[in-house]
Amino acid sequence: MQSCIKDKRKFSLLIKEYLQKIEQKEPEYYFFCLSYAGDLLSNWVKYANDGKGFAIGYDKSYFEKVCDDMSDPIKTRLLSLNPIKYISEHDVSFIQRIIDDFEKSIKAERDTFHKNYTIKPLLINELLEYRNFVKDVGFEEEQECRLALTVTNDLSMQKQMNDKLKLSFRAKSSALVPYYALDVNAEDSIKEIVIGPKNSSRDKDIKEFVSQFYSPNITIRRSAISYR
Repeated sequence: MQSCIKDKRKFSLLIKEYLQKIEQKEPEYYFFCLSYAGDLLSNWVKYANDGKGFAIGYDKSYFEKVCDDMSDPIKTRLLSLNPIKYISEHDVSFIQRIIDDFEKSIKAERDTFHKNYTIKPLLINELLEYRNFVKDVGFEEEQECRLALTVTNDLSMQKQMNDKLKLSFRAKSSALVPYYALDVNAEDSIKEIVIGPKNSSRDKDIKEFVSQFYSPNITIRRSAISYR
């Protein structure tokens, strides 16, 4: 991404501010990573204890509604749900299109104040957000999408976020990991649970557990992959 915008010398100040934002880690982003592939061998191996775990199938429309509910009246998004775009190291054409679109906006904008204080920050924020939804093409098989939470120093956005989310912590190896807990209604959001190919749980036990604690309407099925 940096190599793409560095080719445009006219954006030297934009590049400087963009890189400063990255170094300052502002804004911060928190992610909930999902996959469109509900029964994929490589995902079972990497993310579900080598096939011994479970895959929870969420309703995409539920999270889209949560994202809308977490937006303010002018649609400043705290949460966004987007698929990952898989690109090779030199494939930055979509970033180029963003820059070109904003370049047209800048040329059309005659007011210096708005040019400096409206267009440029919008482009920087756009580029910063796009960084969160790009991965190397080598990971394309994962079919990932991400629910991203944006945390900024903006006081109004902080208040809006704190009214709906709470910062928590968990211990992982030698690190203390911060996270924001999102209150998710399991009955509305979970559509199915897939039992891993190496999972030895009995189907009827899983169904009984889910019926007691979540919803009897959630579909329970075993992985179709013969991986033992």
